Amino acid sequence: AVGDACSGRSELEKRRPIRLRPGMEPEYHWEEVEALWHHCLFQVCDKDGSEVDALIAVTPLLAPKGLKERYAQVLFEQFDAKKCVLVSEPFLVFAAMGCRTGCVVYAGASSVQSVPVYENYSLPHAYRSAPIGGDAIDASLGKLLADAC
Repeated sequence: AVGDACSGRSELEKRRPIRLRPGMEPEYHWEEVEALWHHCLFQVCDKDGSEVDALIAVTPLLAPKGLKERYAQVLFEQFDAKKCVLVSEPFLVFAAMGCRTGCVVYAGASSVQSVPVYENYSLPHAYRSAPIGGDAIDASLGKLLADAC
């Protein structure tokens, strides 16, 4: 059911944590994505899919071409969207800041990635990723605190 896979007012009433599985590892859970999008469009925004234009921010390092095509396919076929634009997150970061050139650093739970941007274009040949993230740092700091006490 849509309410079982979504957050919002209904989740606050239930007073239980929402459980969304990671989308990229090891497989993408399209039923949950569709349920979340359905909840956002029909219950939160009170809109029909054909009334909205979709903008999806994608992480360049984590979004293969097939995944981007599937996003668009779901929006057009399941939600009858009029328009769909997939935009690189680094571009949106710089557009929001009014910049055109710089480096965006993503620090996630399992990795850190840097994406250089020049004149509003990300430079794929210069992407870098390190397999250390928030989870490893938390564990390391926790061990240091436990050893100190």
